Amino acid sequence: MGDWRTDPTFTMCRALVDGADLSSFAGGPFDVRAAVSAIRPEAKDGFLLGQVPWERFPQGGDVRDAVHLLHTEGSLRAGAGVVSGMCANDMRAAAVLAVPFLIRIAADSRHPCRADALVEAACPARARHVGIASRDELLLHRADFQDGDLHDDCGVEVTGYPAGWSVAAARPTNSRLARTTHVTNHPADGKPITAHLPR
Repeated sequence: MGDWRTDPTFTMCRALVDGADLSSFAGGPFDVRAAVSAIRPEAKDGFLLGQVPWERFPQGGDVRDAVHLLHTEGSLRAGAGVVSGMCANDMRAAAVLAVPFLIRIAADSRHPCRADALVEAACPARARHVGIASRDELLLHRADFQDGDLHDDCGVEVTGYPAGWSVAAARPTNSRLARTTHVTNHPADGKPITAHLPR
């Protein structure tokens, strides 16, 4: 992984440290919530990774490459683990961009790493609760935030990026998955044969 301080988002993070109002960046090019919302369904379904602004966020190129390898090579070593590793290192912004693609890999009954992709997809929504797997605890915020925290009680990532933005961008995708994904099992062998994905 390269130095995250060379990523364009670092300019925003420095401005926040210098007293800029976070709300002045809301909806802009470095708001990952807006970036995820802008990914077209056709790009998600067709794995058109070039249409996603990975380069705006810390380590975005690494995440894009991992998603590509996982999708094309179907190897856990090739791609999975990058997203969860970044989340464990408290760098979620670029990892969130991978979630819609990881969900599609997880829904592909022929993909050899579908279970791993589903685990990876949930990681950015967990805030600092790495390793918590229960449905009830998945979306908990961290408990050690400071009074006056301006980032939705999630604080900042190690890069200075507002962690609340990353978590907020990941949660709707994961909650839509929980509400709308439906898998029908084949009556003979019990294997999933259909899945309806969120747009």
